[in-house]
Amino acid sequence: MAILKPHIRIMRDVTSVVFPEITPEIRDSMAIPSFLHKNPLIRKLVWMRYEVISRLGGFKAGETVLEFGCGPGFFLPELHAGNCRILALDLYPQYARELCDRMRIPARFPGKTRDIPDGTVDAVIAAEVMEHIESPEEYYCEFRRILTPEGRLIISLPTENLLYKAGRMAAGFKGKGDYHVSGIGAILESAGKNGFLQRTAVSIPSPCFPLYRVFVFGKAEER
Repeated sequence: MAILKPHIRIMRDVTSVVFPEITPEIRDSMAIPSFLHKNPLIRKLVWMRYEVISRLGGFKAGETVLEFGCGPGFFLPELHAGNCRILALDLYPQYARELCDRMRIPARFPGKTRDIPDGTVDAVIAAEVMEHIESPEEYYCEFRRILTPEGRLIISLPTENLLYKAGRMAAGFKGKGDYHVSGIGAILESAGKNGFLQRTAVSIPSPCFPLYRVFVFGKAEER
């Protein structure tokens, strides 16, 4: 499934803007080196995650979609093309703001999830974010609060299996990834304990070679 991607020249231009507070380690955690990798297979794998997210998310025109931890914002053009109302949140939103300015994407950038009113979001995307968070419980509670009753939560995660680690080394990223503090098991368990039911799970690039997994959750009924 093809999605709308910023041209690689735009991605390079946007992420070449100097923001002193964005360190090389922060750029790594945003997957910028992977998006701009010289190997087209690495770039394809990165975008496969968002292709699956777009397919499973089923985003409709007029829906409000929050990308939580949007990083450089490279998925926002796809949401804009689908006429979604876009919310983008990140600790370092500078690149995403720059991208939206250049591509004239009318995204809104709330400072915190608490700035978003209750029950106003149709979908929350957290692509390679939750593994960076030591205690995700408070975020799941916030996601439940801001999601509509039929809202969905889409989470993408690295498997951190031996194949994934070998791929990281082959791509030239040996020693990177220490900022991953939670594994898939703990993240899924926390989601279940904090009011979410898993609906769908897809392995990328395939079930036989699972480097990443994408999960779709719905809100569990209140007890």
